[in-house]
Amino acid sequence: MHTKKLLGSVGLVALLMTVIVSVVAVPVEATTYTYNRQAAVNYALQWWNKANPAYRNFGSNDCTNFVSQCLYAGGWPMKGWNKWLLSHWFYYFGYYYSNTWTVADDFSKFLVYSGRGQARSLAYKPWNQYFKIGDLVQIDYNRDGKWDHTMIITKVTANEIYVTYHWASNSSVPLTSLMANVMAKYPNARFIGYQLYDQFT
Repeated sequence: MHTKKLLGSVGLVALLMTVIVSVVAVPVEATTYTYNRQAAVNYALQWWNKANPAYRNFGSNDCTNFVSQCLYAGGWPMKGWNKWLLSHWFYYFGYYYSNTWTVADDFSKFLVYSGRGQARSLAYKPWNQYFKIGDLVQIDYNRDGKWDHTMIITKVTANEIYVTYHWASNSSVPLTSLMANVMAKYPNARFIGYQLYDQFT
């Protein structure tokens, strides 16, 4: 009788292991996300000169927080829960957020590592051949290897890119004039663009 029970238990365990292995072996299809550029731009143009009360306001250092909000409005899903990991990007519960959500340099690393976009030089024109609304521009003021400022492109033509950010004196600021003003104050400043993918997993 004990032998039968033992054999029955062994059979049950074997069955459970078979089910578990079968479940683990089933490939999980990655979800494909679509970036709604116009929705991101609409959010930027709505909130560029004020703070959305649903998010913390970082004052003069709010640029990346603002752009992250734009991207979330455009369909970017939040990812992860560890605020220190460069592979995580989120803003939860109104107070818990990742460094990649709020810090320009950390955000740039998440963007590239996550496969949601790629860095692109601004040296080549026509700009509208390489960039679209909803793409991004960053500035490294002191050329120290760390990006300091994040902006979203809200209009683009062959010879001009227009960026919007917190807290500008206006929305859709011409990038060429912004570059001239920045370089006058920070001669070593460098700029980089980011092409964001329309679809990603």
